[in-house]
Amino acid sequence: MGRPVAYIRRSVSRRNDPGDLSRQFQTEKVRELANGDGGSLTVIDQDWGRSAAGDKTDKRLAFLGLLDAVERGEVSTLYAYSADRLARSVRWSAQLLDACEAAGTTIVTGEGRFAPRDDMARQMFHFQAMQNEGALRQMTTKAKAWSALRESRGDKLGRAPYGYRMARDAEGRVIHALDPSQPLEPVLEAFQEAGSFAGAARLLNERGVPAPLGRSWSGNVVGKVVRREAPHELAGRRVERRVRVKGNFTLARVLVCACGQTMTGRTSMHQTKYGTYGPYVSYVCFRGRYEPDHPRPYVVSERVILPA
Repeated sequence: MGRPVAYIRRSVSRRNDPGDLSRQFQTEKVRELANGDGGSLTVIDQDWGRSAAGDKTDKRLAFLGLLDAVERGEVSTLYAYSADRLARSVRWSAQLLDACEAAGTTIVTGEGRFAPRDDMARQMFHFQAMQNEGALRQMTTKAKAWSALRESRGDKLGRAPYGYRMARDAEGRVIHALDPSQPLEPVLEAFQEAGSFAGAARLLNERGVPAPLGRSWSGNVVGKVVRREAPHELAGRRVERRVRVKGNFTLARVLVCACGQTMTGRTSMHQTKYGTYGPYVSYVCFRGRYEPDHPRPYVVSERVILPA
C-alpha cells in the first residue's frame, strides 16, 4: 500500500531571497489538495533552488528518488501545486506519467486530477507538459536577449564580487561600487599576516569577519579576493589555482557532508618503504579544513561508501 506524497520546488533560491513565502504557500496548497490525505502526507522539498528544465533534471535528486518510489509502488497519490513544479519538459513529464500509470498512482495538481489509465487525463497532462516546456524556452530566449543587451550597454552582469555592491553610474549603467559592509582590508591583511590562503581563511574565521553568502572563509574564497584586488602580493609565492575536476568520480556531486556542502572527489597515492599504492579515491568537505566546529570526519573513502 503506497502513501500520499507531495512535491514542491522553486527554481531559484538565494540568500537574500530564499523563497520562504513560496515554500509556505506551496506547502499549504498541496495540503489543501490532499484534503483527506493531509494527515499522512509526506512533503518532499529537497529540490528547492533547482530548475525543472529537462537538461538539469539530473541535479534534482529528490525528484529522481520520487520517480523510483513511484515505480516501486510506494506512492498512492502524488500532489503538486502545479504540473510545472514536477517537470518542465515533455520527456520527464511523460516518464513520470508512465510510471504513475504502471503503478496505479494518481497525480493531483492545481490544474486537475490525472487518474491512471484515463485517456483524457493523459492527453491533458501531455498538453500541460508541452505548454510548460514552451514557456521555459520563451523565458530562456528572453533572458539571453536581455543579457546580450545589457552587455552591449556596458552593464556589469551577475552577482557583485565580495567587497562590492551593484550600483549605477551617471549614465545609468550597472557598475560595481565598494560595499562598506564587506571591507576588503581585513582579507588582504590576513593574507599578508598568514602568508597563505588557507592560513588567512583561518584568521578571518577566528576574527569573525563576515564571509560571502553568510558562510565561512576558505582558501579558495580568500584566493579569489587576493588575486582580484592585490595580484602583486602573489609575486614569489606558490599559489597556483586549484583545478576542479568535474565528473571524473563515481559519486561526483552526489555525496553531501553533514554541514550541507557537496563533497569534492580527489585521488591520492600512498607511498611506503615497500612501494607506492593507489590510486585511492576519497571525497572531502573543504569546510572541515577551516571551520573548527565542523563535524568529523570530513573525508570519506569511496571504498567505504560504494558497498553501502
